[in-house]
Amino acid sequence: FGQSIKVNWAYASGQREDTS
Repeated sequence: FGQSIKVNWAYASGQREDTS
């Protein structure tokens, strides 16, 4: 679960890095 969350977070962060 931990790894899955990290992957999902990285994916979302990469796509929404502009809205940081």
